[in-house]
Amino acid sequence: MQEAPKFYHVLMGDITGSSKLEGQSSSESLIKATNEVNARLKDEILSPFTVTLGDEFQGVTGSATAALNTIFTLQQMTRLGLLPELHYAWVFGPIDTKINAEIAHGMLGPALSDARRNLTRKDRDRPETHVELFDLELTSIMKNTLRAMHDISNRWKQEDLDLIEDLLGDTPITEVAKIHQRDTSSVYRRRETLMTETYKALEIAALSTAIKHDTEFGNA
Repeated sequence: MQEAPKFYHVLMGDITGSSKLEGQSSSESLIKATNEVNARLKDEILSPFTVTLGDEFQGVTGSATAALNTIFTLQQMTRLGLLPELHYAWVFGPIDTKINAEIAHGMLGPALSDARRNLTRKDRDRPETHVELFDLELTSIMKNTLRAMHDISNRWKQEDLDLIEDLLGDTPITEVAKIHQRDTSSVYRRRETLMTETYKALEIAALSTAIKHDTEFGNA
């Protein structure tokens, strides 16, 4: 009797509006970013994130937590100006073939097909991050949490990103004020208007959802 295929977390991404960007530069930044993710999260990645086309990448993780941490890492790189904006497709599903632990090529299965189909959607309703987890309720929570995070970050302006990065970290407000040569009350006001505390709360909610999925449905 043939063994049933195992479920894995497939994460694919592509550069938003890549046709309007300089191709070689975008591709190089994506390669550097995926290499950095592979190094940082090497113990959590089953098939390393690989640039399959100039503006697309894919990889496989064994847990929802690892897939989400990959997204968060890449989003931080975007905020730091190291990477263009990305769209993502995250699917938890079966892979029929052996997992390629060297490079994310040569694998087949419904999870890969579903992720590819949703990544290449051209309709105007395509979300920044398409999510398909095993449980519909957890999928909805994750999808809407990530959408709320995107709605916040999409309002941030380039000139505020250095301040935002410090507010998203663990640096005390008094130190952030010194770094940016502002008074503390001004930084508190900016923290409120930029909604960085709300963003961090949503990030925690997303991680809690990923952990719940891993607990209930297991890791590969």
